[in-house]
Amino acid sequence: MRTQAACNPRRAMPLTLSAGLVLAGLSLAQAAEITAADRSESIQGIADVALPVSWRTVDSGDYRFETDLENLYVALYNTVNLPLTLVDDPQLAAQPIVNLFRAEGIYFGRSFSVRLDALLCDLNPSVCKRERVPADPEAIRSAIGHVGGYVASRGVWSQDGSVPLVVPEISFEVGAAIVEQTFRPELLQQDTIEQQFTSVIDGVPSVDCSDWNRSCFEVTQRLNRVWFDPKRSAEEHGGTIKLPKAELVAELAIHELGSTGLPEKFSDARFKKQIVASNVSTSQRFSPAWQEVLREFGAVELLTTALADNITSVNSVRPQTSHIEGDGDAAPANSGQPENPGVVVAGLDPSDTELFDLINHPFKHSDQPFPDYLKRPVGITVFDFAFDSQHCGLAGHVDLDNSLWPSHQPQLDRERTTDCGAPSSEPANKAHDHGTHVSGIIASSFQGKGHVGLNPFARLRYVPLDQPAMRDARYTQQIRRKIRDISLDQDLETTGIVNISWNYQRNFNGHDAIRQSIEENDEVMLFVVAAGNDRQDHLAGCHYQPACFYALDNVLTVVGLDRDPDRPGVWVATEEQGSNTNPEFGIGAIASDITSTVFGGYTAPMSGTSQATPQVAAAASLIQSRFEAQFSVEQPRLLPIRIKNRLIYTSDLFPSINGQLKGGRLNVSRALDMGRAHLTLERGGVVEHHPGNLLDVPSMGAIPYIECLTGPRGDVLQIRLRHLRRLEYDPVRRKYVAIYQAQDESRDTPLIRVSDCRLTTRYNVATFDSDEADGELSFQLRDIRSYISPMF
Repeated sequence: MRTQAACNPRRAMPLTLSAGLVLAGLSLAQAAEITAADRSESIQGIADVALPVSWRTVDSGDYRFETDLENLYVALYNTVNLPLTLVDDPQLAAQPIVNLFRAEGIYFGRSFSVRLDALLCDLNPSVCKRERVPADPEAIRSAIGHVGGYVASRGVWSQDGSVPLVVPEISFEVGAAIVEQTFRPELLQQDTIEQQFTSVIDGVPSVDCSDWNRSCFEVTQRLNRVWFDPKRSAEEHGGTIKLPKAELVAELAIHELGSTGLPEKFSDARFKKQIVASNVSTSQRFSPAWQEVLREFGAVELLTTALADNITSVNSVRPQTSHIEGDGDAAPANSGQPENPGVVVAGLDPSDTELFDLINHPFKHSDQPFPDYLKRPVGITVFDFAFDSQHCGLAGHVDLDNSLWPSHQPQLDRERTTDCGAPSSEPANKAHDHGTHVSGIIASSFQGKGHVGLNPFARLRYVPLDQPAMRDARYTQQIRRKIRDISLDQDLETTGIVNISWNYQRNFNGHDAIRQSIEENDEVMLFVVAAGNDRQDHLAGCHYQPACFYALDNVLTVVGLDRDPDRPGVWVATEEQGSNTNPEFGIGAIASDITSTVFGGYTAPMSGTSQATPQVAAAASLIQSRFEAQFSVEQPRLLPIRIKNRLIYTSDLFPSINGQLKGGRLNVSRALDMGRAHLTLERGGVVEHHPGNLLDVPSMGAIPYIECLTGPRGDVLQIRLRHLRRLEYDPVRRKYVAIYQAQDESRDTPLIRVSDCRLTTRYNVATFDSDEADGELSFQLRDIRSYISPMF
């Protein structure tokens, strides 16, 4: 729920659609009152295309409201985009200008800056005069470094209410945002939280947590699992806490004055037509230097650069599936949901058998029952596009959320089969089948059929998106709010899993609403995202979102791999299509010819990182299921980064994909064996496998470690054993791959990979408490071929 920040019925009709664009309805006398006889050179033209922009305060503290509002008004004014209106009520027009701004609901904060005073003075030259000194060359290059090309200065006002005043005409709504603040112990107390968020200071509105159907204290608890978890030590807490705060939101439409178009980088944006008067002039007395900058760079470019932190970027969006035909969109087919038919696997289909074997999934042995601890209905949210909710392999355990889906989308013309799961006679269609296919990889289940999802007991929430609408910044804000609502709706003890098998590229470096929603939920939700199919190595720069958010604690980027069992490579379809890579992308999964559900009750193969991603999302949900069933009583709540790290360091590491990603190929069963370590030794030509625990080097005392020489200069690296997550020997290079965490006491920190560890402590004697050997094992560190730490 949002509330209007203010609404004053005593305003006159809006003066302009864009600052300085005088409407025909105004009298000549009024126009003369607004424009000055000595105004500078005019900028003339027609602008009939408007770019919709969502603006919001970056941080919702008192002073940030002031700074953000000042920058907004000044940038709009200087780029001839500020909507204006006349205040013709004599009592209002006679007030001090700061009081008028507050009364009109267009300003919040403690003080009224020199920049705003100068702006209002220039808009009302008949009742205000100020000193106008040209701004210096550095300030003049920015849309917020000056006022009309001049240094900001206080005006001398003489209004008495007899002359209507010109003021901005912007409608603000009060929304709810999540911000990080320095932690204070009292913020864990319910009374403090509720009192802090119900007070109004200097006109700054309080946050309305009813938007989340929860109290502000409950919202704070859910966003800060670490602080409110009694099983965590004080050292794990960190120094900040996430809190709900009010934010101001405004929807704007900006123009490139003097042109009927917009810059090329906005070619993917969703525009709206807006008639703007022709032969218009800048009523502000802009300096010649600023007018020249406007001509050189353009108003839209200058405005979006100045307000980049506050306005939402325009996106172009693509699903990450290859080898498919078709375009257009299909609506989610909705029907009454039958009961979940359960999971009956009567021998896997050959394609599934190979896939499950490659990723070492527990279902690869179809004669073995699925253990009860993996049957918990862990929630997985799939944000995708068209969806067949009537598919017999999915119906019954999918909750369809159509709140972001338009009603006008066409249906796919494909006859529905009566033979559930039958192979489709036509190729899969990206526009129609993508989301259904992704969902089936995660959670499809058939009665006695050979195809089955990687976690058929998961509870899917499917949120279909309007792909064309994602070019509209306002629509991405709706996605942000939906992610927030889902995170607050889930159980307090559960980490939510989100699958995103598409990416987007921002057209300008503005505020990214989707990234913000991911960051807000870094202790609540794990986002498993596709690396993309452009066959690009993103070493020099990474611009595919959300794949390139890999550094965030709760984002796991999935690279597509081929089906080679022993020397896997990065998946390649054509010279131009294949998986994107980056040494920091997290993990790999199979991207080639994955059979899953498609529209109409059929199954069909599709390829791409879109198909690799749901394999990892399903594995993440299985980790959460086992944790809840067997470890949650004693262990602290499972954070997304713990699941992310577990999947990475338990993956199969192969020399053939070194440098392409941080981990290796997904190994589901190994990731699920979370309560113990695994050690592989080679001694006297004999390979030994030992599950167990407590790797130690007694001769090193209380803080045992391994030591490596790395890099061309032989830099010394010491890794404490309690920080070591993986040690894997490469016999060809005669070096180890070491995956470890930062040298602190928390397991919930990012992983670091070193691929050229030359072990210097190889002769140190280590011990291991093996579950299979009789007593404690002793061996030299050089005997290790593989070591994988437990999860806890």
